[in-house]
Amino acid sequence: MLVSPAATLEEMFLAQAVARGLGTRNIDHRLRCSDFSDQDSAPLAPGLGMTLEQLERVNAALLVGSNPRKEQPLAGHRLRKAALAGASVMFVNPVDYEFLFPVAASAIVPPSQMPQVLAGIAAGFPDAGRSAPEAVRSLIIAAKPDAAQQAMSTALAEAEVATVLLGSTAMAHPQASLMRALAEVITAASGADLGFLPDSANSVGGWLAGALPHRGPAGEPVETPGLHVAAMNAQPRKGYVLLNVEPEFDCYDGAGTLRAVAGADFVVSLSPWAGESIKACADVLLPISPFTETSGTFVNAEGRWQSFAGVAAPVGDSRPGWKVLRVLGNLLELEDFEYTSSEEIRDDLRRRVDAVSGFVPGTGGTVAGMANGNDLERIGDVPIHAADALVRRAPSLQQTPDATSIAARLCAAQADKSGLEDGTTIRVLQDDHSVRIALEIDERVPEGCVWLPSAIRATAELGPAFGSVTIVKD
Repeated sequence: MLVSPAATLEEMFLAQAVARGLGTRNIDHRLRCSDFSDQDSAPLAPGLGMTLEQLERVNAALLVGSNPRKEQPLAGHRLRKAALAGASVMFVNPVDYEFLFPVAASAIVPPSQMPQVLAGIAAGFPDAGRSAPEAVRSLIIAAKPDAAQQAMSTALAEAEVATVLLGSTAMAHPQASLMRALAEVITAASGADLGFLPDSANSVGGWLAGALPHRGPAGEPVETPGLHVAAMNAQPRKGYVLLNVEPEFDCYDGAGTLRAVAGADFVVSLSPWAGESIKACADVLLPISPFTETSGTFVNAEGRWQSFAGVAAPVGDSRPGWKVLRVLGNLLELEDFEYTSSEEIRDDLRRRVDAVSGFVPGTGGTVAGMANGNDLERIGDVPIHAADALVRRAPSLQQTPDATSIAARLCAAQADKSGLEDGTTIRVLQDDHSVRIALEIDERVPEGCVWLPSAIRATAELGPAFGSVTIVKD
């Protein structure tokens, strides 16, 4: 079962209960992630680590793989206020994004080099990483910090209140576990807090609701873990249930996930929309309401539960997702499916979460190894107006520059090396698939990379958001 991280808390909770009742833990809401090496040692839910109000009062902040202005505008606004008040706001990113506030230090490098930059920052602290996994220790020992990395270490060490935040690119990164481990070393050595900027409306809620292959609701242990989303791609299932998911747009490897789903014997889709790919591969379409037409709950990055009522009645034959899932549970004669309101579901889960509010799993999990970084690398971040099915269908949003300025972006040096010119049409090849797209010279992109967003129709036929690609003149 693939669950949208934009689903309500109540829908996620019942989705995992349906999966469990069917005898499987093959369920995941972390659709844009690729590295699950350390999932057993992850916290109860990936949160900000502080309130949004506290964020604007930090003296130093290091953001890794994050474009908060477009991904988390409220957090971006608070960071801007902190920067304008004198805080050192710093970045490790694959693109030199625009922030509209002073940036104290930055490292703009290809995705494969981001762990090395973090190792360089960690190396600025004596004995950092002594108790970390061997792969982390060896990377820190081998690091040779440059001036920017040293400045970042110093700023974090000297700050009275500091934070290290991992953004959506860091969480989607093929070496995400390695970067999380390095971030833990940095925060432990500097005294900073560690936090996450989740990439979707209810990513935190998905962890709490148990829409995971290795944990149940409120972090409940699972005797026999199921497959995460990447494993379900590598080992396609005979059947899939999709909860408000469009595989080619909502997943890290959209094309690969769509092929796995399309090749299944039986597919059920619960969604407000029936896109062409879903109509082509789904055997059953169950229309559900968008979040605006149902009551439900989202849990934001700071861990705040935000409940709401529907602003309009569901259209036509659609029904709130939690009601459809509850009826499925009834028809399957599953236990504990007698809820009569979304509030009952929310309160049941809230009691479970409150009972384990201090639960934090052990640290020191396994980490991914380094990538070779020798090939041309794709930077496949997600544009703000492509993040979910609702905004992808908003005509006004799709006419903004964020949605219309679609191109493959290279710096001039990389374009020269590849024998390409600004404005020409190129072909990008990845995993035996290719797309035609316009080339744009953009000096915000480091050499060795092509900035080519995910979750858009122009690139839907390509593979993973990050990885090796080849570009040729069309």
